[in-house]
Amino acid sequence: MVNRTKVVSIELTQPIQTISHLAGYQRLLGLVRWRGVPLSHIVLPVIDGGCSAQSIVKEVTANHHHDIARELIRQQLISEGATTSWDFQSLFESTNSVNNLNSMADLPTVSVIVCPRLQTETYLSACLESLQASTVQPLEIIVPVPSDDIFQSTQAAYPHILWLLAPVESRSVQRNLAIQAAQGEIVAFVDDVCQVDPNWVEAIALAFASNANVAAMAGLVMSSDIETDEDAWFEQKYSLNRGIRRIWHHLNPTKPIPWTALITIWLASGANMAFRQSLLKAVGAFDPALDYAGYTWAGADLELFARVLLAGHTLLYEPSAMVRHNLPTCEIGLQSQVKQDAVGLYSYIAAGWHNYPTLRQQWLTIGIWKIYRLLLSLVRPDGIPRSLIFGELLAMGQSWGAYSKSQQLAEPQPLTPQHPLLCHRKPPQILASNRFMAVRTVDLNQPLQPLTGTEEYEKVRVFVTVDGSPIGYVDCSNDYRQVSTAQLQQAIASELTDEILALNQAGTMEETWSSFQSALKSYLLPYSPPGHKQRTPLPAHVSVSIIITTCDRPDDLSQCLEHLLALEAQRPIEIVVADNRPASGITPKVISRYPGVKLVQEARPGAAYGRNAAIAASTGDIIVTIDDDISVPTDWLEKLIAPMARPEVMVVTGNVLPKELETPAQFLFEQLKGGLSQGYSSFEADGAWLAATQKGLPPVWDLGVSANAAFRAEIFCHPQIGLMDETLGPGTPTSSGEECYLIYRVLRANYTVVYEPSAYAWHRHRRELDAFYHQVYSHMKGGMAFMLCVWLKDGDQRAFHHLFFQMPSYLTQRVIGWALRRHPAPLKFVWNEIKGYLDAFWSYRQSCLRVQQLGLSDAYIPTNQRLLSAISQEASHGPLSISPCVATPNPLARG
Repeated sequence: MVNRTKVVSIELTQPIQTISHLAGYQRLLGLVRWRGVPLSHIVLPVIDGGCSAQSIVKEVTANHHHDIARELIRQQLISEGATTSWDFQSLFESTNSVNNLNSMADLPTVSVIVCPRLQTETYLSACLESLQASTVQPLEIIVPVPSDDIFQSTQAAYPHILWLLAPVESRSVQRNLAIQAAQGEIVAFVDDVCQVDPNWVEAIALAFASNANVAAMAGLVMSSDIETDEDAWFEQKYSLNRGIRRIWHHLNPTKPIPWTALITIWLASGANMAFRQSLLKAVGAFDPALDYAGYTWAGADLELFARVLLAGHTLLYEPSAMVRHNLPTCEIGLQSQVKQDAVGLYSYIAAGWHNYPTLRQQWLTIGIWKIYRLLLSLVRPDGIPRSLIFGELLAMGQSWGAYSKSQQLAEPQPLTPQHPLLCHRKPPQILASNRFMAVRTVDLNQPLQPLTGTEEYEKVRVFVTVDGSPIGYVDCSNDYRQVSTAQLQQAIASELTDEILALNQAGTMEETWSSFQSALKSYLLPYSPPGHKQRTPLPAHVSVSIIITTCDRPDDLSQCLEHLLALEAQRPIEIVVADNRPASGITPKVISRYPGVKLVQEARPGAAYGRNAAIAASTGDIIVTIDDDISVPTDWLEKLIAPMARPEVMVVTGNVLPKELETPAQFLFEQLKGGLSQGYSSFEADGAWLAATQKGLPPVWDLGVSANAAFRAEIFCHPQIGLMDETLGPGTPTSSGEECYLIYRVLRANYTVVYEPSAYAWHRHRRELDAFYHQVYSHMKGGMAFMLCVWLKDGDQRAFHHLFFQMPSYLTQRVIGWALRRHPAPLKFVWNEIKGYLDAFWSYRQSCLRVQQLGLSDAYIPTNQRLLSAISQEASHGPLSISPCVATPNPLARG
């Protein structure tokens, strides 16, 4: 016997009340909503004829707080004005909702069509009564009826409704006649056995208003109370509920159409759907041969959904547009509906076979899949009577030829369905562009706008900032379409929930969620706001030297300098460029265009040599290193050096984001190597962190890169730290690893290194695959060279264990993972990692011999000791010899 279930809506923005009068019910199924938007379901036992408010709040806060947080963030993002606060109280008390997003004048007009499926006045009257109670009234309500003799009392009770005489057996034709009569920009359909939610019309209008690229939509269909076994069987196997997650459905125009995309019964239900009038004029309305009584019975909605997708349009599933569906009242009624729906499904498949001959393999696959599912259900019915399953199989046989017969009977109608097949073609302009992924940036404190210029990209990576500080990114699979504001809002709210909640919270993420649960419980009972984070500012007199090492890349260098000259900072700043290939004469020509920039020439090849020479020539209290292919926002510098207000912090690294992801090589660098970003949450490490592991070094390489880093100048003359090691880094046989070794020595000296993600910079990744694979090789070789350096120079035996135990194990697992397809890395990627590991030992030896030949860099002398050092040198060796250097007054120096 079924557990009788009471189905209710629980609106969290209203006082939570004890639900009583549930005698005879065993369970409560609650649809949890926030300002009308469905979030999740809760199931509670009925105790003493009811469910207490306390039990509802406990269940919601304990198990559904993630869903609530995502929706709170999404609704905050809907704001048309700037959002300046992300604390819990602001989220709870935000007035942005589906009820006030736009003025009523901005919403498209909606015509509602109710096409009776059952000739029962009780159901129809209840449906019309719910429409009259809508918060936003539709432009008109149209009810097509096959005869004036039926629904007479209902017609008399609702004289303002347009009762349209449609004496035909096809519900599709009845709907098409009603579409012709409709005056609204949007035509919405609801079955007579449904009652609409009060904000149903408004939710439909808002969905189309905020998604200009959406041509059709369908909404949530919730069941009424589950009273009988038949109700339970229907909900278990034949439910019209497609979930509470908002989804944009469309096809990729450059890829083959998968058969699963044509199972539109998974996507939406015809009991609750809406279309733009302009779409129906373009692709036609309902197929008159489907939904034909006595023959095809159903399937017209499925066919129209498929036609919308095949024509290249977007179908939105919007759960906020909700209706309640009355379940079949007896087993006979359930069997009849199941058989009719089964005939309709196979008639839909037959229509697809007939109208889209190039997709016949997909339609055949769908038919076979359905038969397989039915046969599997006979073996494992899971509580469903086998008589229902046999009825479906029988209906499958009855559907044979039904579509052809109804085609002969159906008369041609206006808005004849058109059967375009556009999405299987590959537009030449898309193939010619050869662009992989677009990169965009949005700030959450500004109103979100649609992402334009994305029509030539399959995907878009959107970096999200708050007050200019990045907190993460989201990837949108736009399939060569514009990304609407609503899609962007949902993607951010879904993917960056943790990061946004943590904006005004100190402590771990676990503590943040615990605070949110407490705040939510207090809101549902009452609420008190959390506190805010504070940071001590770095004094304005602290000076900064920004160092760029370059090697004949004039365009990159020029662009980098332009960004640096636009920095907003109220402190003394100098820019020092280290030319690591002075013989070419290219870099001095660039520097001549920037009078305030200091040029240092270092002929010995290697980024470490260049940086060390620039460090020696710099005068700042803090030395910042960036690469010449880096671009920075105007507030980057102050965010990067801010943690140095703490005296124990010696190094700060910043976030490095991809400037573009237009080629497969750039995307693979992000996907397989993780890019250069270390994430969007601040963290720090010190001597205790370095000493915490017994076998193998802790991941020093995860603390950031020198392409965006700040160092306190005093570390370069510290006896345990010193300058960058010349045996490591770009331009040497080891290729990289110099920043890892410098950070290792800082930690070994028991100082602190901070990663500050708000100090972000843009980096242009290598565009070609060969360059990407060489980078994979170089990074592995440099990482192993760093380990050799730590083992041989510092005597840290953990590096030995890492080199000869952990790394061989890692590479073995990579090969096995590739062979078993456990990870997406191609064989060439794995091979370059192995090759980099093997070559590292000889390369490190060669690099050490090279430094012996070229010599070490001159020691760094603190600024306040340089005059004394120069006098001492002149007294001992005669007049001071100065290395080639161009120094002119710096217009950026302030104070």
